[in-house]
This record gives sequence, structure tokens and C-alpha cells, in this order.
Amino acid sequence: MAFKRFNPNAGKLEAAAQAVASRHTTSIPLSKLKSSPHNIDMPMDAIEALAEDIRKNGLHVPISVYDMKDGTYQIWSGHRRKAALDMIGKTSAECFVSEYPKSKETEFLSWLESNEAQRDKTAAYCSAVIKQTENYLLETDSDFVFLTVDQRVRRISSYLTNELGHSGYSVTNVYRYKSLEKRIPEFRNLETEYKISGLSLADVKSMDENQQMLFVEKVRGYAEQHPEAEITKKVLLVIREEVLRETSPQIDEQETEMTMPDESVTCVPAEDVIPPSYEPEPDFEEEAPVYEEHTELPELPVGEEVTGPTETVDVVVRQETPVAPEPSAPHVSVHVDAVPVKSSIFLSQLASLTDGFRTFCDNMVQVQAEEDRKAALDAIRSMRKQLDDAEARLIG
Repeated sequence: MAFKRFNPNAGKLEAAAQAVASRHTTSIPLSKLKSSPHNIDMPMDAIEALAEDIRKNGLHVPISVYDMKDGTYQIWSGHRRKAALDMIGKTSAECFVSEYPKSKETEFLSWLESNEAQRDKTAAYCSAVIKQTENYLLETDSDFVFLTVDQRVRRISSYLTNELGHSGYSVTNVYRYKSLEKRIPEFRNLETEYKISGLSLADVKSMDENQQMLFVEKVRGYAEQHPEAEITKKVLLVIREEVLRETSPQIDEQETEMTMPDESVTCVPAEDVIPPSYEPEPDFEEEAPVYEEHTELPELPVGEEVTGPTETVDVVVRQETPVAPEPSAPHVSVHVDAVPVKSSIFLSQLASLTDGFRTFCDNMVQVQAEEDRKAALDAIRSMRKQLDDAEARLIG
């Protein structure tokens, strides 16, 4: 992937390079070299080819390390070289040794600049850089933890663009790279397996894990049938549509009853519908009382007596059960076994959650004890991960 260079802020990278200019070269056992914490999620690709080159031609560039003053050395440039030396059975390596930086900014920029200069800009690499930049900003920027997902993406994009001097980490691209974090490994590996653009893979959305696996199989089948053809974004989208068609539920129009995932739906004739809020009508007709034309019964409250001219009659006025109104037009009743959560209930829960979270944030900024602040920060990070996962599911 080629990035457009405009480099508006190269001075900071030069300052970071000058900070390690005093380093010296020495041979260090590989057992004493440990990885940088920033390199946890970095892809280690093409190690076999690098190992073969080192076997034939030797190590061209020494590994760059920090002296940790405890007998160990932390690598900040050369993780792939160290892995290749392990692969061919080497026990030591020539290293550039420098003092550990006094500031986290210098340490992070040194690691970032080194990787940008040497690594292929695959989607896996860019996703790892974005994740490590987010972790760095969480540690060094006290306001970053309170930002929304969109604000964080824009902050990460702004930081990387300013420090690296190219437009490869635009807001749009950061969103696309982050979407790949939710894909299965086989899906992400298509980029290096068939030299497919990582951003094109990021644009293939809205598939569950089973659909992604089927998608991977179809891409591999296409590559076998067309070994010389380039697998473009258009090809990927066509394969995705084919996967969605094959995995969509099939509906037989001649069946009156069908079973769907998580709920059962049965259709019945409109005349068989019995409204649940009314009692059914009796099967017999009661004889209506016959009154003389001149007899009029006044309206009385329940339990009072009616006194006639010649005799007293006990009349109990009772309230009749209302009769269900007849539907004006035929309808079809649908009985659902599994009822989804009502929107009113969900909105009520959402309102309660929002109020509780606002109160939590107001109280948290007033915390003074270091242990309490750490506990609050851990809780926020946990909630942020859950919210990010929920947001990813909502936007597909």
C-alpha cells in the first residue's frame, strides 16, 4: 500500500532519532532480548524468507534495543530479525544499545517510526498500529478516556497523520482498519494469502462467522479457478452477495406454517381468532324477559329494589361482560412463541443506564485516592470494550 507523503511534522521524528544517537553496538545473547510491549499485536510475516536471507548473507542491520539495567534488553526495532535468528538456530545478535528514553513520547515515537520505515503497510499492520496508538493515548492523554468512539477515531487519525506525515491513517481508513479486528483470522489472512487489499476486505461487511468462513472458501475457490486474475473489491462484493443468498432462510409459499430461528410463527384464519381480553359467547341464547308496554324500570344502582304498584320485586342490577367488537375487515392472527424485547422496555433501560453512567462519571472525577482512580479507570476500559462491541454489532 503506497501512502502519500506530505510530512508536515518530520521534526519530531528527527528529534526521536537524535535521542538514541549515542547508542553503541555489541553482541547480546538472544535469551536476554525481550519484546517491546507495543509489539504484542504486530504481525510477524515473511519470517522464513528473512531467515533464509540471514543464513546466506548475514545480519545486515543490527537489532536496536534499550538497556533495561536489569540484565535484559528491550527491542524497539528488530522483532522480525530476532525471530529469524531464532529460526536458524543463532544464539546471539549484534545490537545497537541505547539508554531507555526519559519520556514515553520519545519511546513510542522511536518504535512507531522504526516500524513505519521497515514494515509493509498491510491491514494487519495498520490495525496493530492503531490499537497501540490508542493504548498510548490512554496512558498519556487524561481526556482520551472520556471521548466517544467517533472522537477517539478522529484523535488517533490526527495523531498518526501529524507524527508520521502521510495520509494513510485518515478517519475513514481508521474506521475500516478497526472493523477488521472483529473478523475471523481466516478472513484477515486473505490479504497476505492472495495479496488482496486489506481496505477492500474491510468493505466486505455484514456477515456472521459462518458466513465469513463460507466467504473464505469461495475466495479460495475463485483463486484456484482464476490463478492469474486479480481479486478486486468488485469480485469480493459479488462473492459476498452469493454467500448471503445461500445462507438466507428459504420460505415455501405453499406452507402455512414455518419455523424461523428463535421464534415459531403460525397463521390461522381470521374467523378463528379469539381476542384474549374477552370471554367467548355462550352456545345457547337466553330468553329475553317480556315486559308490558306500560312497564318502565328506572335506572337504579346495584343492589336496590324496584317497588311496583301491586307487588315488590327484587331486581339485582349486574354489569354485563362487554362483547368483543366484530372486526371491520378480515385479518390474519400471528402467534409468536418467542416475543422480542419491547422497545418501550429497552428505551427505559437505556435511559436508566445513561443516567447512571452520567452520575458515575461525575463522581469519578472527584476521586482522590490512587487505588480508587485505578479501579475507576479499569471499570471505564471494561465498559468501553463492551460499548465498542455493541456499536460494532449495531453498524454491522
